[in-house]
Amino acid sequence: GEGRWSALFRFAPGCVCDPHDHTMAEECYILEGEIDIDGVGLRAGDYFYVRAGGWHGPIHSATGALLFINGESA
Repeated sequence: GEGRWSALFRFAPGCVCDPHDHTMAEECYILEGEIDIDGVGLRAGDYFYVRAGGWHGPIHSATGALLFINGESA
C-alpha cells in the first residue's frame, strides 16, 4: 500500500539481517557503529538507498550499529 514510515533500528554486535526484497524505496542513515552490506562497509555518517523493487544481501554488524531508515511507497 501507499505510505511513508521511519524507524530506528539498533543492531547488536554480531547481528545479521537476512537478505530481502524491498516493496518500497528506503533510505538508510548509519548513525552509530558500522555495518557491511553486500561487501560494502558503511559507518556512522554514511547513507545508502534501495529503490522500490530492489534487493540486497545480508546486513552484518560486527560492532553493533544504530540505523535510521525512512521508507516510502509510490
